[in-house]
Amino acid sequence: MHHHHHHSSMDEKKSTAFQKKLEPAYQVSKGHKIRLTVELADHDAEVKWLKNGQEIQMSGSKYIFESIGAKRTLTISQCSLADDAAYQCVVGGEKCSTELFVKE
Repeated sequence: MHHHHHHSSMDEKKSTAFQKKLEPAYQVSKGHKIRLTVELADHDAEVKWLKNGQEIQMSGSKYIFESIGAKRTLTISQCSLADDAAYQCVVGGEKCSTELFVKE
């Protein structure tokens, strides 16, 4: 018998929002697409993605946001040198960040 219960002990000060954070850096070739993926502790949590501190808005097919179970993915398609930036994923008061390097 396997019981699943949610117990939140407040004294664990490791990341509570993220099960799995972003890699420290990602690399992509110009014109290709890259996926940034995190895994959350709370399957229903909302995430915000930021690029250089600015929240990323849905725009055409440039950015694709996906949430599958605990996973949240930001796909950046048709990467250009303008996408070479710092990205952050924010959940509640917690965030994790990464750098994206775009190669010519």
